[in-house]
Amino acid sequence: MKIKKLLSQIFSICLVVVLIVLVGSKIAVALVDGEELVNVLNIVSNIALWALIPVVLAWGFFNWPAVLEFLRKLVVMLKRQPSLIPLASLAVSFVYYSLNLTAVSDTTAVIQGDFMGLSQFGMMLVSMLCMLCMLNAFPKRKKPNIPMVVLVFVMLAILLVCDYYYLYRISYAWALGDSGPLKGDYKVTAYKAYSMLSGYQIMIIVTVALTATLPLYSKLIRKIKTSVAVEDNGSMAEIEIED
Repeated sequence: MKIKKLLSQIFSICLVVVLIVLVGSKIAVALVDGEELVNVLNIVSNIALWALIPVVLAWGFFNWPAVLEFLRKLVVMLKRQPSLIPLASLAVSFVYYSLNLTAVSDTTAVIQGDFMGLSQFGMMLVSMLCMLCMLNAFPKRKKPNIPMVVLVFVMLAILLVCDYYYLYRISYAWALGDSGPLKGDYKVTAYKAYSMLSGYQIMIIVTVALTATLPLYSKLIRKIKTSVAVEDNGSMAEIEIED
């Protein structure tokens, strides 16, 4: 038991270290300049990402009861507020967009297409407002606020339109060839922005699907049994009280 506890602590520390390295390298890539340094940080990030899988599996093996209890509490929380699922999806997409904002900004500065800067700013602003609206659209243990739900879908539609327009401007700049603004290293920057925004578009579509189907899978989540079985301690002995 002591060895198992020691291994559990070791893998817990390894998990924290790997997560810090992974997140730190991703943030550093978005902040630093220099192609060589960015390449090194990308290599570190990829190594940390691949190391994360076995470390998580090992940590889960040595902490299986705690994992099960965490999952049970997570399901209980989702039973009470299933709207956290689309909210989490939207939050992940927002963080993904924010961490890769440098590539989008550089692409905007190079192409300088009509309304590209407005689309870039709109995706950031509307994402934050949409999260706030989603919190108010699905209050805890209350009926959905229909006007706010409609506003959420409108904002998600705006995000998709801005994303699609930005992708269109990059594609148009590519189509111009050597006569266009994308030359040399700028093509690599535009490719990164295009790939990131394509992934962001998929995330927003997933968020729309999760929001639209919320009434369906929320019923399925509520059917999951999360009660904890309590063993019978037997009948209590009779207590005599004397005056």
